[in-house]
Amino acid sequence: MPRLLRVPASDSGDTLAPSSRETSAYSSRSWPDAASEKRRPTDAALVDALDRTQFGVIIAAPFSRPAFANLYAQRLLDSGDGLLATDGGLEAIRAADTRLLRDLIARGASRLVTTAVTLQLPRNFSVRPLIVYLPGHGGAAKASDCATLFVCDPHHEPLADPSILSRLFGFTRAEATLALHLMRGATVEEAATALFVSHHTVRTHLKRMLLKTDTCRQAELLRLLLTCSAQVRLD
Repeated sequence: MPRLLRVPASDSGDTLAPSSRETSAYSSRSWPDAASEKRRPTDAALVDALDRTQFGVIIAAPFSRPAFANLYAQRLLDSGDGLLATDGGLEAIRAADTRLLRDLIARGASRLVTTAVTLQLPRNFSVRPLIVYLPGHGGAAKASDCATLFVCDPHHEPLADPSILSRLFGFTRAEATLALHLMRGATVEEAATALFVSHHTVRTHLKRMLLKTDTCRQAELLRLLLTCSAQVRLD
């Protein structure tokens, strides 16, 4: 079933067109065949770009199913842990959070949210809540029929390609593998255990990684790695 990408309304009355991906939960209505729709050449590229981001993007109209969710957000919605897509709109675990979320979407669609809003939505199966951001518009933008939400799962592990790390920083395969463990929150000791090497070996790799990246501390190294290689999926 196609995920839905909202496209600008045109004189022909087109408002929604199926995306090129064929996996989604948002298909409670029948949509015209993709071949019969007039689509901008950039639509498929836009969907692909959004699907590669390491945070959720949801385009939601007030009190109805989302018009679009990128791959990250789709997986969160499919899991049903903290945020659901229903016919009445996005739904949280607690009724009070659902009311607040839907009200914010309605206000966001009307461009009445002047400063960014952050929500923390509790979950049944995860310790940390989902983080939902609704950007502010400062009263400058015109009203539309949708609001854009950004969703972050604190339990999501950064995705990075070891070969990219090697090309960017000249890491060896062992150093790139260690970098992945550190980016996912492992300590030096935990990384050594996972890699079946000694703590001394891990610390030696780490010292070489600091030299290759011109960084002085492990925290500085991690900031560089996360900024340069974990923002989008490149596979």
